[in-house]
Amino acid sequence: EIWLGDWSSDVCSSDLYQKERMMAVEINEELRRIYNECRRLDQEYNGFVSGKLIEKIENDEERRFAVHISNFFLAEKQRELIEKGVF
Repeated sequence: EIWLGDWSSDVCSSDLYQKERMMAVEINEELRRIYNECRRLDQEYNGFVSGKLIEKIENDEERRFAVHISNFFLAEKQRELIEKGVF
């Protein structure tokens, strides 16, 4: 015997799962866009966070964010060089 409450909770959880999947896809796409933009800036400006740029960022949180992004791309470049046997 199936209770209506059991059926409706299955449907609701299925709907919730679909919404979560759609949201995950949207978030992943947005993160990919942000990553690609940061990567473009890093390549265009050859490591876009320099001391002079850091000094011009007025907000402490944004300054820390820029440093983290720059450090990430620097670490990726170092990893690539290590994999190539340069170090």
